This record gives sequence, structure tokens and C-alpha cells, in this order.
Amino acid sequence: RDMLMAATCDSGLARTLRGVSRVLDAEVRLVVRGRELLSLMADFQCPEILVLLLDDELLDGAGRALLPALHRIRPDLKILFVASPEAEVEARREGAYVFLPKPIEEEVLRLVLDRALAHERALRRSVP
Repeated sequence: RDMLMAATCDSGLARTLRGVSRVLDAEVRLVVRGRELLSLMADFQCPEILVLLLDDELLDGAGRALLPALHRIRPDLKILFVASPEAEVEARREGAYVFLPKPIEEEVLRLVLDRALAHERALRRSVP
């Protein structure tokens, strides 16, 4: 199964993501703090994680502040950034793969995740 990481303290988004992940037959690992996310990624680099859904709203601060550190740890990681529309320019400048404005419709989230996962699977198959 494909593995997704999600960093959000938004219970509605987490619930939607779990539903979408079942449809996509993907496993979701959920964290609510940026410190926890950075620790997991830095300690283990989590090569099994294909896509990260990063919410700007975390219990310990703004998710957008984590983008540079996440790219240093895993430059290849596809980061789907979720926030209010005002955060889009900064998120794109910091390297978000896709920006998703809140609130996210379930079908849009499913479509974006499905494309990101398919892209990552294709890349992994092409690397010997």
C-alpha cells in the first residue's frame, strides 16, 4: 500500500483524508505538531512516504515554516500544502508541490492525491 503522511490539527481535514485514503487504498500516518513531523522525517527520512499533506494549521505553529526544512531532509518529497488562500504565494515560493485552499472538497483532495501518488509510483518504477 502507498503511504501518505499528513500533518494537521484540523479534525475535519483528517477525517476527509482518512476517507479518501481508503478509496485510494493508501495508508495514512497523521501527526498534529510540526516538531513531531520534522523529528520523524529527520530521524528516519521515511522513504516509504510518497506524499505529505501539510496543513498550515498545526498545534505548534504554522506549517509553512516547515517547508524549507522538509525540503532539506527529503528534496524529492511531494508536499501538498493546505491553507487559506493568503498563504499560497509563500507556500509556492517555499516549494509546495501543490497548494490546496481551505476548505477542501473531498473529490478535489482525492483527485490531487491520486495524481501525486501515481506520479510517485511511476518515478519509483523507473529507478533501477
